[in-house]
Amino acid sequence: SFFFGILGDLMYRSPSWLVLPFLPLAESISIVAARFGVEGETIQILFSGPTLRGAEPKDANFDGTPDFIDFSNVRDAGAAFDCSELVYPLLVIGAYPNTQCVWQTDSLLVVNLGGAYPDLGDQVCVGASSKVYGAWKAGSTEEAVSVFGCHYLQAPDPLPAPVVVVTGGGRSCHPSAFTLDAGDSYNLGGTPEFKWSLRGQPIDLSGDPERVFDGTRLDEMGVELNYATHYNQRSVRLSSGLLEPSAAYTVRLAVTSRWLKTSEQLVELSTSCDEDDDGDVASSDLVATTSKRPNDFYGLPQNSETTPGTTYPMLVFTSLAARSVSWPATTAMLCAGFISS
Repeated sequence: SFFFGILGDLMYRSPSWLVLPFLPLAESISIVAARFGVEGETIQILFSGPTLRGAEPKDANFDGTPDFIDFSNVRDAGAAFDCSELVYPLLVIGAYPNTQCVWQTDSLLVVNLGGAYPDLGDQVCVGASSKVYGAWKAGSTEEAVSVFGCHYLQAPDPLPAPVVVVTGGGRSCHPSAFTLDAGDSYNLGGTPEFKWSLRGQPIDLSGDPERVFDGTRLDEMGVELNYATHYNQRSVRLSSGLLEPSAAYTVRLAVTSRWLKTSEQLVELSTSCDEDDDGDVASSDLVATTSKRPNDFYGLPQNSETTPGTTYPMLVFTSLAARSVSWPATTAMLCAGFISS
């Protein structure tokens, strides 16, 4: 600029003792680490010392030492900007405005990933169209050299274990379904694995010492949990047809984060009723279906089971809200069930 040109000319024509001694020299720095944030949504690039956050030292008199700082490209701490100014390749980190960079401190640059999914071991580099220089350091005899280099992406440090949060458990008067949801879990890294299973045998709450639980129901519950595991689902729905009244079940959920850390959570389900409970579920919340996976994707009854001593299919009631089935479809399903008998 015009100002910098005059300043440089003044420095060039002045004796050495007039070359602004109050401006110390720049400190050379390097990239210490490039790590993911714990949720995998950010990359944290750590430098060995404080930087000028985009500002650049200038050598006005060409003597090899910086004489002043050009603040025209400086970025305020906490202000988002286009990462392509400093970081590349965009194929790894993604393009602006989805991906944005922020100087969190003078020595920590945070890349907020917007739709990009880099992997451990990918390289991120610093030193694109703009430069990153070290902050000024009194007494330094080093030239102002910008950072230019790459670093392999590493896992977060420190690396916490997943925190598993499951909603939907507890007690519900039979017949009623349970929907277990682990969507509020965190420290997962963005691509966790969910493993659902039934822990042990159900516990009788009716006081019957001779009680024997229905093995078919338990097998079907295991199939449902295995299905949720196979498709890595954050939630699983256990219909009332899988649960027996006056019983306690324990479901185990093991969550493994992207960083290969695993945590478990046990969820207690109880189908006991208090004296004040009538055990009824509003009919408007019930849909009759005998479908099994994967047929239940179509919302049609394709398998029927007949209760001994009856001449009609045994119907399993599930939540209308969860299946989003209209009442005409419900009527058709009921009719199909009775006609098939």
